[in-house]
Amino acid sequence: MNSKSEGNGARPCCFVGATWKGSDQTGRFVQGGIWENGHPDKHLDTVKSIQVGDRIAIKSAYTKRNDLPFDSRGHSVSVMEIKAIGTVKENFGDGRTLSVDWNPFDSPREWYFSTYRDVITGFMFSASWEKNAFIEFTFDEKPQDFDRFRNAPKWREHFSDSEASTQLDAADTDMQHDDHNSEFPLNQILFGPPELSGILLGSTQIGIEQSIG
Repeated sequence: MNSKSEGNGARPCCFVGATWKGSDQTGRFVQGGIWENGHPDKHLDTVKSIQVGDRIAIKSAYTKRNDLPFDSRGHSVSVMEIKAIGTVKENFGDGRTLSVDWNPFDSPREWYFSTYRDVITGFMFSASWEKNAFIEFTFDEKPQDFDRFRNAPKWREHFSDSEASTQLDAADTDMQHDDHNSEFPLNQILFGPPELSGILLGSTQIGIEQSIG
């Protein structure tokens, strides 16, 4: 499947879970052209604030040690599986249901290292190289640069090649400095009021509790 996004970063991206008490609802959501919030009394304002045209992806998170596309040096790695991507066509305003034009992947695609376990996580294309790479991987099917992530400061203690890590430090430092010149505000909440959303300084991420079930 190939579904290139147009105007990358022009719309917020929303990453949502699809597991209700251990039961995967992905097939039902894709077939029905919907996404539903499984909590009757949580995240309602957040879901209400999602706009028509926003990009959306169904994901699930777990850890993995074997059968990886890189040498994990015996360590478990955080994985986020992307099952389907789509565009929000209608928000019913009930805090529970969205109409979505879904494009499922024939086989789920695995993203490593930087993962999000919340029911709803959203952000825009920004000066964060990690988030930009994740957006491009999800919606443009751009391959993940495993070496850059393995050797980045957050993960190099367990996964790095020492020589490559040294070479990447300067590039990552430059990118961090660029955050201050981002066209997006450093403290930006994309979905929902402050009492429901967690602000992450220097990014445009929100996080809403743990996954259902």
